[in-house]
Amino acid sequence: MSRWIIIVVLIFSGFSAQFVQQSNPELSPAAVPAGFTQTVVVPSNSLDAPTAFTWLPSGEMLITQQNGQLLGWNGTSTRTVMSLGNRVCYDFERGLLGIAVDPQFTSGRPYVYVYYTFNKFNQTSNNCPRQSPSTNPVNRVSRFTWSNNVLDINSESVLIDNIGSYNGNHNAGDLGFGKDGKLYISVGDGGCDYLDSGCGGANDASREQHTLLGKILRINADGTIPSDNPFTGSGTARCNTGSVASGTICQETWAWGFRNPYRITFDPNASGVRLFVNDVGQNVREEIDEVVAGKDYGWNCREGTRVNNSTGPCSPTPANMVDPIYEYSHGNAGAPFTNCNSITGGAFVPANTFPSNYSGYMFGDYVCGKIFMISAQAPYNSVLTFSDDPGSVTHMAFGPNGGRQALFYATYANGGEIRRISYDGSTSLNSSFTANPSFGAAPLAVTFTASNPSSGASYLWNFGNGTSRETSTASTSYTYANNGTYTATLYLRGSNGDLSNVSQAIVRVGATAPNASITQPNSSAQFAVGQTIQVRGQASDAEQGQLPASGLSWKVILHHDTHTHPYLTQPTTNSFSFTAPAPEDLLAASNSYLELELTATDDSGLSHVVTQTIQPHKVNVTLASTPNANANFVVNNDPIEADDPFISWENYSLRVTAPAYADSNRWWRFVRWSDNNTSNPRTFTTPASATTYTAVYEEFIPYQLYLPVVRK
Repeated sequence: MSRWIIIVVLIFSGFSAQFVQQSNPELSPAAVPAGFTQTVVVPSNSLDAPTAFTWLPSGEMLITQQNGQLLGWNGTSTRTVMSLGNRVCYDFERGLLGIAVDPQFTSGRPYVYVYYTFNKFNQTSNNCPRQSPSTNPVNRVSRFTWSNNVLDINSESVLIDNIGSYNGNHNAGDLGFGKDGKLYISVGDGGCDYLDSGCGGANDASREQHTLLGKILRINADGTIPSDNPFTGSGTARCNTGSVASGTICQETWAWGFRNPYRITFDPNASGVRLFVNDVGQNVREEIDEVVAGKDYGWNCREGTRVNNSTGPCSPTPANMVDPIYEYSHGNAGAPFTNCNSITGGAFVPANTFPSNYSGYMFGDYVCGKIFMISAQAPYNSVLTFSDDPGSVTHMAFGPNGGRQALFYATYANGGEIRRISYDGSTSLNSSFTANPSFGAAPLAVTFTASNPSSGASYLWNFGNGTSRETSTASTSYTYANNGTYTATLYLRGSNGDLSNVSQAIVRVGATAPNASITQPNSSAQFAVGQTIQVRGQASDAEQGQLPASGLSWKVILHHDTHTHPYLTQPTTNSFSFTAPAPEDLLAASNSYLELELTATDDSGLSHVVTQTIQPHKVNVTLASTPNANANFVVNNDPIEADDPFISWENYSLRVTAPAYADSNRWWRFVRWSDNNTSNPRTFTTPASATTYTAVYEEFIPYQLYLPVVRK
């Protein structure tokens, strides 16, 4: 019951992007366009209310949780990268809200930036005060240093502090670096005015340029003010430690007049900085703004293009307020915006990531639980529903997914998940390709060739080192100057805008393949049935020297005529032994043998495979009969004529039967073997050298015949 009470109150008091934990599980991911797949990447049992995410250069995903936990996801499990503990207030809409990784993370600036609600007066973290100036928490932007594969909690450098969180909502909290290398920050209006104007639509804090509330901020990575910010010089001041005197403009401000600019998104396809803001509306409109330096986007005088207030700082109506590029109405505004009341995450589709008819700007709505798309360029007059059931989206971004990007989004559905929507690739286009050579010393010139060219297609190559190329031909060459392991990728764009799946090839520069050898048994060795065969091998390469046993793996293959049988596998060892087999049957003794296969793999992933055959010790066996040579025998269920040699293997068991037979109307039956053994059938163990076994027969009268009988 309490959940529904909260939601009703929020709707009628001006909806905010709420972090309300849903008690009933939402539907599983579904309903994306044909050719796309929606997948849960980080499951709910690993998360609790994820607010935002980004990626380290290593590919590890960093996920912020409202409760102050910063998690790392390696593709299979989460780990704690940093916990803010009692430093954070995470009641209502407060908490750990935004994250960004320094664009020079691997070049001397191993920093991660977060936006969180600071528990300034050491209150209960999940029940901090509201509308209490002496005890209210504040929002801040801090930089932490990456050390020993985690963020050092003691390395905190506060870049902006004391951003008001008077009512606990409308904190905004998004962070992102533009192509100019500057850090952009979104700040909400605080829900209620920190002085006297009121709450909701009456809150005019965003009109006050001497505070950071309701603004988009822009600072350098070290917290200082860029020289080209729109408000510098006379009449301006730093507001990084709190509000300044009325009439003064905060130098951190890039743009102003926002209610709750929940998510900011940069266009990766633009040559410079192009920034969209999703600003959560009050009672009537949700809006998307294209942000330009120094401009006023109207709140609280306007909600979208609709007049919200015409008193106080909105009287007279301020000049030059900028209209949103797109807006939609609350409630039952008509398809596709049915019961959609709170815009949240947004993301531009990077070029050549989705087919051309899905190459616009994506945004989610927290209340109706859908993802929509509009054009990324004017006019912005058409919209489509991209995903019918993502649930309560809080953040979305395109990120790595093999050789091409996919759309990732965080949702509070099912308690909190990270999901991915990826394009499967057109089945009419095949992106498989080869790299030749795939390893060698630098500089290494490699020719990449598509295996299945497609007429009219464009070929989008990425060489795995930040260099990419688009060609109209199915082959291209690239020279790698530096040592390293590179994952080259290719996908195709058809003439109709369709995209293929992504294929990849590994190129290892400065690496040489190991050299493997089988040292035991020697190449001329032969085996007997049941013999213990001892096997040894080794490998080395120029970079690693002698490879450890863990770099060696073995197969023993039984060849039989024109086909093979797997006989034994033995991973990660340089020596082992096994028992030699018998042939499958008597005929197989003439056309079967063993093969040893040793694969050596070095630390760079290069392999060398060597093989060696081991032949059985073959022995000619002859069965003879006396007093005449016309007998027929049965050996292991196969017929054998007297004096007709056949092949056996040393130590192979031969079960020989000497049946009675007729020859020229005279009948003969077995009496004994030449060594006076009378067993029939009799089992012989094949000796090490050629041998003859002779059966002695006697003539008998037919009425004494006992089956079996073989008539010659």
